[in-house]
Amino acid sequence: MVHGNLRFCVAVAALLLLVATPATARFRLHRGDVAPAIPVADTDGQPVTTGGATTSVLLFVRGGQARSDHLLTAVAALKETRRGTRTVVVASPRGPVPALPAELSAVVAHDAQGATFKAYGVVMTPTTVVVDGAGKVVAVIAGVGQDFGGRLGAALDAAAGRPYNEVLLTGGESPAAAQARGELERARLLAADGKSEEALAAAKAAAAAAPGEIAARLLVGELLLATGASGEARADFEQILKDHPRQPQAEIGLGRALLATGEEKRAVELLKKATRTNPNPVRAHYALGRYYEGQSRWDEAVAEYRAAVAKLKEGRR
Repeated sequence: MVHGNLRFCVAVAALLLLVATPATARFRLHRGDVAPAIPVADTDGQPVTTGGATTSVLLFVRGGQARSDHLLTAVAALKETRRGTRTVVVASPRGPVPALPAELSAVVAHDAQGATFKAYGVVMTPTTVVVDGAGKVVAVIAGVGQDFGGRLGAALDAAAGRPYNEVLLTGGESPAAAQARGELERARLLAADGKSEEALAAAKAAAAAAPGEIAARLLVGELLLATGASGEARADFEQILKDHPRQPQAEIGLGRALLATGEEKRAVELLKKATRTNPNPVRAHYALGRYYEGQSRWDEAVAEYRAAVAKLKEGRR
């Protein structure tokens, strides 16, 4: 019975991991993409929609988070800039429904299941997405930088067909950053198609074009593991953690690389810690499950696989 449970948990966890991995790339929205439907209702129980000839400003926030409160205040202050648009506050399932500033008139929807966050690929709050009346994404703005008002204004001008500042709209992206972003997207698509070697080359090109882009460096480490270059992966993740201490994905990556290179004690300690402290611990549970399975510690393996499946069903990664 234990072996049957183990095989079932391994199969389900592996399948869900495969499904979850390319989804990150698939839902990474860019200008011109069709905005996904919003599968939530407002506080009156009415469905929330975008399009309909009206530009929508979607504010993805987390109740009780200072950065999210700052975004709401900043958007409220841009009342004239937003004239003629519709503002929708999408509240994260990881916090309460936020209280809006008195000056901010908006539709509020609590994304209790995280479906809208997932559909839009939003993993960090606050994030602003501008959708034009045709239902197309005009801009995705992370955080509330000093140029936030200018970027939002440019996005709304573009959505309305008015002249706009292209540099402001794109956040002043340099040619190197644009090249890195393109290579990173290509790497993700190649990885989703199972072309690990080609994906690794593209991810390395992205990291070289913009060394400060941590997403590219993390993907390099993941793909090094996928292609069997465990020693290189370990060095990659260790360097990321030197540059960015306690980076959650790098900690799990290092744990997996340590298992692959024989440092089991340190790996297990790191992965166990990740299951307790990492907001997205699925790969840590799965790696521990594989390790315990290899040690014929069946009960512990089953427990870790079940934990991985449970977290995935919660919308974690």
